[in-house]
Amino acid sequence: MSRRKLSALLAAGVVALALLAWLAPSASSNDEVPTWVVQLDEFIHQVPAEGALKAVEATPITPPTNAQGAMRIAWIAQDGSRVAKDDVVIRFDPSELEKQQLDAAGQVSRAELKIEKHETEANTRIRNLGRDAEAAGLALEMARQFESNDELIYTRIEIIESELDTQLAEERKDHADSSIEAETATSRVQTDLYRLEKGKAMRSLKRAQEGLDGIVVRAPHAGVLVIQRNWQGNPVRVGDMVWGQQKLIEIPDLSAMEAEVFVLEADAGGLAVGDVARVVIEAFPDRIFEAEVERVASLAKPRLRGSPVQYFSVILKLAETVGEIMRPGQRVRATLVLDELKAVPVIPRQALFERDGEPVVYRQTGDGSFEPVPVEIAAAGLGRVAVAAGLDANDVLALADPTALTSKLSNEAESSPAALLPGGGTR
Repeated sequence: MSRRKLSALLAAGVVALALLAWLAPSASSNDEVPTWVVQLDEFIHQVPAEGALKAVEATPITPPTNAQGAMRIAWIAQDGSRVAKDDVVIRFDPSELEKQQLDAAGQVSRAELKIEKHETEANTRIRNLGRDAEAAGLALEMARQFESNDELIYTRIEIIESELDTQLAEERKDHADSSIEAETATSRVQTDLYRLEKGKAMRSLKRAQEGLDGIVVRAPHAGVLVIQRNWQGNPVRVGDMVWGQQKLIEIPDLSAMEAEVFVLEADAGGLAVGDVARVVIEAFPDRIFEAEVERVASLAKPRLRGSPVQYFSVILKLAETVGEIMRPGQRVRATLVLDELKAVPVIPRQALFERDGEPVVYRQTGDGSFEPVPVEIAAAGLGRVAVAAGLDANDVLALADPTALTSKLSNEAESSPAALLPGGGTR
């Protein structure tokens, strides 16, 4: 290549570089950056939820509280059936309770026999000891009556022997009396132990009898029977072994209903008691029921075992209960209104950026460039953000970071002369 041609190419590259450098600032103009004109609008942040109706109050049905051990269900009423007061709702197999009753009755009889036998034997021993004490008393009385203690009549040896006989008689009498006291105390303690054994057996017998009295469970009031489900979602059924205090059935009060719905953990930001909600029963999609958030679970949990997706349980208080159409367990869909603002600047999420950890927008100035403006967020929803402070109506905002676009164009301008060299590289 001739020197003249190379010089011409280099000159053209310099001119192109100067031209791009002049055009680079215009990257902040409306021609290069998509924009959005701020308008004051109504902002409603709402999230979907689904769940089911349930009664505000319900009477739980459990196995007999006095039954020992597990009980087997022999019969149970149909789930969702209407029951009147005193209707049988569940019946338990009495076999185990009857066995407990027989065992307890046998323990009571054995304890009574032990008490009777012990008292008879103890009384016999005490009577024998009493006779021994009586004989020892007579011997002591005779020893004292005929004690040889006159030194003028008896020898020293005879006097000593007489004293020893008296002392021995006294010791025999004391031993006999103490033996009676010890035998009486020991007998009383053993009798008390047998009576405790009998009392324990009597209590077992009473519990078994009360359990048998409770194997037929009746409805405490009229209502709709709702069979409870275990952690796998399966209802209790005939043949299941159940334990005391385990809730098997609920009979809800249908005069007051509420909805338990589940909100995705990601959607629950800002969810609070008192938030407005609208509920639709899936079986009656044309009717909307007003409600409000009454309780929010403190922890998010998965709805399905083993699922990583977590939900917050939310109880919605319904403004009205329509008994003709509302039943426990009916599926519902709800819309929860987390924020509802009037006449606030509303911008798309694309117009919101972060700078030094704070939210900012890029507002267009009079010369067509963009300046960063800190803003205060009032509420955020799906794709939209309500701004509490920092913006006015008719402000023009960048929907892309203008500083990033300017930097990109500058880099392209700096690299463009290299493309003008022969072969597309540098020499």
